[in-house]
Amino acid sequence: MNTSLPDPTDLAAYEKELAKDTIGQLQPLAASIDVLDYDPTWPGLYESEAARIRSILKGRIVRIEHVGSTSVPGLPAKPF
Repeated sequence: MNTSLPDPTDLAAYEKELAKDTIGQLQPLAASIDVLDYDPTWPGLYESEAARIRSILKGRIVRIEHVGSTSVPGLPAKPF
């Protein structure tokens, strides 16, 4: 991936560079992005999902990690 993107305020140049690393046509975002206040149930939801994955994969996995904005206590996030 290109790590030297132009100034993001230059939309035409930015989209030209982004298109080099995009499969297919660039698509405008068609929906809103909701950022929610931190939800203290997120760690428990992660643990439930991790347990489900472990039960399916049994001993074939080494590690499952909770990453992303919902993994940071107190940080608002887009959980969907």
